[in-house]
Amino acid sequence: MVINDSTALDNALANNSADVVADSAACTRLFDRPRILSSEVLPPDFLSLLSREYGADAVMFVDITSLSTYQPLIIGLRTKLASANGTILWAFDTLFSASDPAVSNSARCHDRKRYFATNPGDMSYTVLRSPMRFADYAAATAFATLPPR
Repeated sequence: MVINDSTALDNALANNSADVVADSAACTRLFDRPRILSSEVLPPDFLSLLSREYGADAVMFVDITSLSTYQPLIIGLRTKLASANGTILWAFDTLFSASDPAVSNSARCHDRKRYFATNPGDMSYTVLRSPMRFADYAAATAFATLPPR
C-alpha cells in the first residue's frame, strides 16, 4: 500500500494494516528531513524508532535511481528490506531499459499476462511505449525476487 498523506497513514494504522509507507511529513516530524534514501547513512536509531512508532518489524526502502519516460523507456530501482535490528533481509538494484532485448521480451510477456486482451492482435508492444506499464513491469519483476515468508 502506498500512502501519500498523513490522513491515509493514520487510517492504515487504525485499521492495523500490515504495510505502511511513511510520508514526507512523518519523516520530517521524526527525523527533521522529508526523505531518506536507501543509499544514505541512516539517522541514529532510525530503525528502532520506526519500530516503536509504527510497530514495524522491518522497513523497506524503494528508490527510483533512473527514469526516462521517452523511448527507450528506462527505470532504475534500488530496494532494500531491513529488519528492525538492522539486518538486511533482501536487496535489489537493477536498471530496466526497453532497449535491452531481454528486458523488452520480459516486459512484453508480463504485459500480455497482466493486460490480457480478447482481441486477436498482439498489443504487448504498448508496454515499451507506456511509462506506467513499464514501471508496473519493473516493480513486479523486482518484488517477485522477495524471499518467501
